[in-house]
Amino acid sequence: MRLLPVVIASLSLSLALSCRPSGTDTGTSSDAAGAELRRQAEEDAHSIVVTPEAVRWTTVAAVLGDGTESCIDGRSDRPVLGTPGGDVGEIIVALAALEAVAGAHVSLDGLDALFDEYEASFGKVYFHTDTHATAALAVALRADPTFAEVSDELASADGVRRFLLAPAPKYQAALLEQLSRPEHVGCGHLRLALLHADAYGARAELVRAVIGAAFRLAWRDPAAVDFVILDGEHHETAVVEVRSPHEVHAHSRVAMLAPHAAGRTVFVHHPDIAAFVRRENGTFFLEHGTELVPVVPSEGRYLAKLEELAERQGRETIHRLAPSLPTVQVVAHEPRLEVRAGRTAKQ
Repeated sequence: MRLLPVVIASLSLSLALSCRPSGTDTGTSSDAAGAELRRQAEEDAHSIVVTPEAVRWTTVAAVLGDGTESCIDGRSDRPVLGTPGGDVGEIIVALAALEAVAGAHVSLDGLDALFDEYEASFGKVYFHTDTHATAALAVALRADPTFAEVSDELASADGVRRFLLAPAPKYQAALLEQLSRPEHVGCGHLRLALLHADAYGARAELVRAVIGAAFRLAWRDPAAVDFVILDGEHHETAVVEVRSPHEVHAHSRVAMLAPHAAGRTVFVHHPDIAAFVRRENGTFFLEHGTELVPVVPSEGRYLAKLEELAERQGRETIHRLAPSLPTVQVVAHEPRLEVRAGRTAKQ
């Protein structure tokens, strides 16, 4: 997803559980327990924001041209601008909103050309997986006779990464089929969108197609993507929303924040800046609307639907990944980040 504002089968059950951060209590907490969770969340957020290497200041204009928008996942140790699913998540919600308003499915045949134009306009496309998903993928590929000739290459993590980013043409169709299976998708937001299409308001076919187009972009032009394999387990203690103190403009300053720093781990979401960048993305998809849908909707209707659907998808992901984690707001007043009081999911 492009950089968002600075602030933060029987497989279905097992995948839903694997999406949930370890240590998350889904039961009803007492007031005392809730207060302790909020206190810990605020302490963890403060520890991160006062760590110099965990914060990087930039501008919204740089975000629009740099392709630095990442996922909200807490396992990254580099400063990010977080939005659910990163750039790929934003592309999915933009296309799903276009379908909803136009009343027609977008043409999936034109996605490769669309991704080329998107990268040319906004810079690198970020998307990620994790070591758990790639390990499961490697097992599946090694068991498939289609990949027998590269089985030894798939025996190591480095070998799997190299293969994912540069497969021979004869393997690409079969590999894409495997990459779009939920158990092989290491981004919680994208996996949940595949598993719960109705709740997310996006066709599973569309989600699979966008994931495939992102990989094909990487195969055509490796420099056009920022592909990340995150390591470790989920140990997030809070959802940190990095908020702007003023209305967001292209010249606004943005505080990128590392989700994993100072021994603490949080989800990082930048809703304000994300909303601004999303509107810019939206105008891009409207400009290419005639290539995607029979009738292009009005800008007002489309942008309203886009924001509504983005809020819905973000809410679903936070609820499913962190159902009882407190949300802590961090307000970015350069050069300082102010940690506000946390709130529980029910507040």
